[in-house]
Amino acid sequence: MRRRTRREYDFFRPQTKAGKKGKVWYFWYYINPDSNKRLNKSTGCEYKLDAEVYAGKWYEENVLKLKPEIPDSPTLQEFADRFYVWGECEYIKRKLVDKRRYSRYWAGLQRGYLDNHIFPAFGARTLARLEESESEIYDWLVRLPVKNQARNHIMSAFRFVFDEAIFRKKMKHNPLRNIIKAFPKDSEKPDVFTFDEIKKLFPKNEKKLIEIWSCRFWATFFFTMLTSGTRSQEPRALRWLHLAGEIHALRIYDAVKAGGEIGNPKNEEKAAVFIPERTLEMLHAWREAEECLYKGEDDLIFFGVNGQTPLSRKTVYGAFRRGLKAAFGKKKEKGETEDLFPGRHIVPHSLRHTYDTIMTGVLSAKMLQDQMRHRDERMTQEHYNHSDPVKKIEKYLPERDKIDEKWK
Repeated sequence: MRRRTRREYDFFRPQTKAGKKGKVWYFWYYINPDSNKRLNKSTGCEYKLDAEVYAGKWYEENVLKLKPEIPDSPTLQEFADRFYVWGECEYIKRKLVDKRRYSRYWAGLQRGYLDNHIFPAFGARTLARLEESESEIYDWLVRLPVKNQARNHIMSAFRFVFDEAIFRKKMKHNPLRNIIKAFPKDSEKPDVFTFDEIKKLFPKNEKKLIEIWSCRFWATFFFTMLTSGTRSQEPRALRWLHLAGEIHALRIYDAVKAGGEIGNPKNEEKAAVFIPERTLEMLHAWREAEECLYKGEDDLIFFGVNGQTPLSRKTVYGAFRRGLKAAFGKKKEKGETEDLFPGRHIVPHSLRHTYDTIMTGVLSAKMLQDQMRHRDERMTQEHYNHSDPVKKIEKYLPERDKIDEKWK
């Protein structure tokens, strides 16, 4: 449960003479923090978020200054000026010394939440005043025009700043620690492609295939994703030495992490998966192509700026959207927006969902589970099996022909 505190001010739009709500937001406020008398003031803003920023700054400068400040109470922006800045933030330094996991990428995201959301609304408030603003902060979070996942991240970034202020004896309690329950996750499950859509995306005619994906590189990358059921971070970390061509398989030994570094795959488990003959042929054709600059065994198959630098997630998403537009886009009038898949959530991860859907009933349930690398109640027994992953899947060689047949 959240601790209830008195609201310092709130917003409304007064009615016009015609009985409709006006466009400009106003706010009422107490004439000083200890008074019960309220006054109204116009923000001059038509958007509520702009009105909230205006009211916060105005209230800080014109009302809160009437109440004696707690000595040595800095503003939020003063206290958190270098917070989440890699190499300068004392909070992060302590985490790393304690052997806690904390990536530079995550620090950059949290700094962005401070600069783009938290500072504009509350940066001018002193930490002492923010101790009394629990309800206001929570209501502000609820009204932010972002998805719940981002809303939870913003709350987390705010909360850790308050924790550090308590550690530095600048605050007595964290106003967000009473908010235990996170906002519910946004459920946007990736949708799958139909078989007809797959044929349009990956035509057998090589010229048409390259026209859609603009080059052999992206055609091979996304077809490998589709026909192996891999997550996008896994083919981005594939090296030529991971290709087990003799049995048409890929070794999934690495994955690209959120910060761009290469590490262990999801669940920390190395694995191997079968691929159809067409995928193997496309991989060999890509390696032999003149534009493939890095062909050594330890080079990345799908490289970034060089043979050892992986592709970024943003680059993959951009190439995926361009391919979809080339395959399914229609000529539109000037000013029109294009929704290629109305009512459907199509993202690169849709390729993995599509593989699972298509191969269900084609492969045995156990083989498909191993291909997808999903855990079940027998995980403990399998977790301690340290044999070569390629050897583990050789038992399915009699069924591998079904994969070739389906993807011809």
